[in-house]
Amino acid sequence: LKRPSIDLRSLRFGKFWFGLLLLVVFYGIKDTINLLYGYAAGVLGWSSSDIVSLGLFNVCGVVLGTFLAVRALLHNKKHLPKLLLVGFGLLLFYHLWIYWNLTIDLSYQDLMFPIGIQGLASGLLFAPIIVLCMASLPSFTGMTGIIICAYARFFASLNSIAGFYTLQENFKEEFRIGYLKNITTFNPSLNEQLRLYQDLLVSQGFGAGEAMAVSQGMVGRNIGINSLLLTYRAIFMLSVYLILATLAVLVLFAVANKIKSKRSLAKANAVVEGQ
Repeated sequence: LKRPSIDLRSLRFGKFWFGLLLLVVFYGIKDTINLLYGYAAGVLGWSSSDIVSLGLFNVCGVVLGTFLAVRALLHNKKHLPKLLLVGFGLLLFYHLWIYWNLTIDLSYQDLMFPIGIQGLASGLLFAPIIVLCMASLPSFTGMTGIIICAYARFFASLNSIAGFYTLQENFKEEFRIGYLKNITTFNPSLNEQLRLYQDLLVSQGFGAGEAMAVSQGMVGRNIGINSLLLTYRAIFMLSVYLILATLAVLVLFAVANKIKSKRSLAKANAVVEGQ
């Protein structure tokens, strides 16, 4: 009771809640990169070493972004709002790039750029968000800010894992059912695709019945892959909407702070003139 590890008086400060909200949104959104690693393994069929080497570009981006953010904050803390805007702006660009360019045959070189951009955005955001949270609290709260931020990060990570899993299951089923509705004997595209597969398999020595069964399996696999790609795109677009809302709040927050600073300066000048 004399020396609590968490000082509940810290929850009275609105800026601290705002920083926590940004932290939760940031850690909820950044985990979409795991979907790309899953895409590389499940759709492209990459080995673990290829995926790890691709992840190194993300690590390099994080290191570079963190270095730039810390250096900018040490130079002038007024750069904090700009860092937040740039960081979330880069996250927006990354999600839009994936949404527009995600196909069944992206190469290693294709993914290097967005993976690096995601890391750069993460590096630019982490330090400024933590600084915003800590600077919002008075010194008497001690380690409370760091502890609550750690809890918020853990909470956001767990919910993003559960949320992305649930979204994948929901969207995959929705898109798969949409595809299955079109699988009829009257679908010319399906019949043509089956015929192409059968001709290819027969030319490789398969019997007619066996070729039919294998070609149907290949069509089923294509439906699964396309459903997965559409699922990833839907999740990335949901993230885009969330980032746009966050950017709008950040702009309003910056404008409100600017107006508040002008009013404080005007009052100070009025006091000086009165004296």
